[in-house]
Amino acid sequence: MDSLLKLKNVNLKYQTGNDTIKVLKNVNLETKKNESISIVGESGSGKTSLIMLAGGLEKATSGKIFFEDQEISKMSEDEVSKIRRKNIGIVFQSFYLIPVSYTHLTLPTIYSV
Repeated sequence: MDSLLKLKNVNLKYQTGNDTIKVLKNVNLETKKNESISIVGESGSGKTSLIMLAGGLEKATSGKIFFEDQEISKMSEDEVSKIRRKNIGIVFQSFYLIPVSYTHLTLPTIYSV
């Protein structure tokens, strides 16, 4: 089990009225444990969408997403939440933080029990 995160033929689309916006098209990505990667691209190229999918915060339109060889794309929100709580940390560019002091820093320890 060397693979940490794997995306296979992942697609993400949004429907707005009669228009379909294709955000990610057939994305394939594999990262290994202890590997560092960087996701770079122009504004609107799908970087945040890719991170949201990889972190289990959003569901792909199609394709498969694996974390440590477990297919998270088929898991319930509760199951993915448990994996995310124990294994995944994301710092958003918009800082989705709880406005009460630094409570957001201790929340994972509260809910990991």
